[in-house]
Amino acid sequence: MERYSASLDAILNAFPEPVHLTDREGTLIFANRAAVTQLHSDKDIGVPLVQQLARRQIFRPDGSHLPPAEHPIARSLAAGEAVTGMPLVIEAEAGRRDSYIVTSAPLRSEGRVVGTVSVFRDVTAAARLERELADHAERLEAIVNLVSECVFVVGAGGPLLFANALGQRLLGDDTSGSLESWAQGAALRDLGGVPVSREDLPWSRALLGGTVSGAEFLINDPTGAERRLTTSAHPLRTPDGEIYAALATIKDVTEEVRARAE
Repeated sequence: MERYSASLDAILNAFPEPVHLTDREGTLIFANRAAVTQLHSDKDIGVPLVQQLARRQIFRPDGSHLPPAEHPIARSLAAGEAVTGMPLVIEAEAGRRDSYIVTSAPLRSEGRVVGTVSVFRDVTAAARLERELADHAERLEAIVNLVSECVFVVGAGGPLLFANALGQRLLGDDTSGSLESWAQGAALRDLGGVPVSREDLPWSRALLGGTVSGAEFLINDPTGAERRLTTSAHPLRTPDGEIYAALATIKDVTEEVRARAE
């Protein structure tokens, strides 16, 4: 039995993620080396879960405090079932908050729950990156809404993924979620009056890898008046080169053209 226990300790200590074992009351009976290093769990050995949570700050991802009954270990013990992939934020030393994905499962003996095993996966860096990307996305959207052109992102297959404020104004009452549908409704045509086919739409060409710069077209606005547009489109690629969307810009140059003509 001692040999078996030593082997189990060695296996769990080899895990790079923190691992906790508790008894059926939630008292911590084992913490592997990673748990001691990252969570300082050696201080909680022999301490019931409720007391651990009373002296350790644990939060939901939204920053609110996690009630003891919602802790994955408590939930696993109460339901006798595994709790998988639960996000937690644990306050470390010096007030630093680290993000973890926790999975807790009941341990059974002769059909009875006798404890739990829990694995804590550190996702602090990924969570920080996700927050930074969200912040950057908000800033980028704010900037894009300030430009004097309609900006669209069209996904593979044609769905409209993004339109800035001017772009939404151009689309007007069109709720199809497709620039192609808008182009048909606005009678998009070249300067010679020839309707533009689906394949020749600037964003369609960009989705195939082409680049369109400063192409001019005519449309009818909602009042039936003819408007002149300048359009550009470029493919958006993943790091491995795969095209996943097209960035298209449209600018109404009707008044500029009239001014030059005068």
